[in-house]
Parts: sequence; C-alpha cells; structure tokens
Amino acid sequence: MDAKAVIPAVRSTHAHSAPKPLSPRLRAAIHHMVYEGKDYVAAAKAAGISPARMRQAMGTATVQAYHAQQAKVHRTSLTGRATARLVELSEQDRQLMAALGATKALLEPPADPAQRGVSLAAAGLVIVVGAQPQPQVIDAVPVSNNPAENDT
Repeated sequence: MDAKAVIPAVRSTHAHSAPKPLSPRLRAAIHHMVYEGKDYVAAAKAAGISPARMRQAMGTATVQAYHAQQAKVHRTSLTGRATARLVELSEQDRQLMAALGATKALLEPPADPAQRGVSLAAAGLVIVVGAQPQPQVIDAVPVSNNPAENDT
C-alpha cells in the first residue's frame, strides 16, 4: 500500500465547536431565577427578554448547564447560614421535635446528591421467581361457646 494513498479523516468543526456564550440578558434572567426565586416568565421580563425566547433558551444544554452551575453556587453559599440556624434550633427548648430534627440533621452525614428524592419503598407488585415454601397448615378443633360441648 502506498503511503500517499492514506488520507487522514477530517473532523468537522461544526460538531465540536465551542458553545455560544450566553448573552448578558440571559445571564441576568437566570440570576433572577436562581437568586431571587422568580419563575422564567418573571425573570425574562425583568431581564428584558421575551418569555418565549426565555423558554426556548431554557431548552438548550448550555443554558441548563449554566442554570445548574448557578444553583449549585447558590446552595453552597447558603450552607453556613443554614448550619447556624440548625444549631440554634437544636439548642432551643420550646419545640423539642424541632430540636430533635435539627440535631439529627447536624449529626447525619450529608445525603448523596444522586440519592435525593429516591424512596426505598414504592408501590407496586413484587414477583418472586423460584420455589416458594408451602404454607403451614394448623390442625385445630374449634372451641364451642357452649361449655357442655367443650368437656368431651
């Protein structure tokens, strides 16, 4: 085989190009959603974007990733204040159930983010494949309400 005949594969620049940066208005709208708790319609209006454009942008991977990143930053920034509040609740003696819950939350290790919202018990049908033990039969004679019949 001749070395000149081998042609290296050419990669398309379109498939792996860097994502388009978010506009300042779109960043502002996401800021309103994450840090101020606004829904996407109110956040879009506050940032000067139409709600339809905001809904369209929220469907893109780049905007979803930026939103998730900002939400993580926001949650992390609240951790210190939340921990301090849990300590306050655990040390008070007016609401003992709240104190107990706060103490448990402080002492338990942080939940695995992958397990959030996962319930171990779920409704449904369980099918067991394999041999089942035979039910036990109890041989008993019923007792009558008439004392004269029970003597025999």
